[in-house]
Amino acid sequence: NHVTQVLAGFALLTPEQRADVERAIKPMGKATADPIPVIKPVRSSVLFSEEVERPAPATTGEHKFGVHPEVIRLAEYKQHLPLSLFLAESQKILFLKPGLSREQLIHNGSKVYIIKIDQFPEESRLDPTDWMEAWANYLTFLEAEASDGVYRRWARHFKFLSSHSDLRQNFAAILSFDIEQRREYAALPTTYDEVAYLR
Repeated sequence: NHVTQVLAGFALLTPEQRADVERAIKPMGKATADPIPVIKPVRSSVLFSEEVERPAPATTGEHKFGVHPEVIRLAEYKQHLPLSLFLAESQKILFLKPGLSREQLIHNGSKVYIIKIDQFPEESRLDPTDWMEAWANYLTFLEAEASDGVYRRWARHFKFLSSHSDLRQNFAAILSFDIEQRREYAALPTTYDEVAYLR
């Protein structure tokens, strides 16, 4: 095959000889095309940005139950909200199990009925994994139901506790402090005092 022979011979030429051959076989007067520029992506100061995010598709799943109205009712009546209520399993029970036990409460001189929280896992017995899950759901709840300042306060509280270097080893004390802080706030909401908080 003549073409194969020509290509084999061309491959044996030096770069200068190849350039001479290319000039000789190019049609006269035809403009040569400029090489296609290589476009490099412009590097911004960050690798990830919300500016390039698209809306998230709607998803379904057992972790998407949201917060049950009975939990919101507890908050409206200024009751302590055990973190165990914010476990996905607890929310599933609230939404799917009819006939949960209730107890009577006197609120502003009126009788009201609220769910009994002893039907759910005991908050003081949470392990670190469940505690983290519950806190993530609790913060989502606060983001929707609390003012920005209150949300930020509890987000900082959780970050402070969860970033402890020996979280697992000291978890009992961390959980106890966490419950105490949220119980006190539910009973009597007060502004943040760093000295009292770190006592």
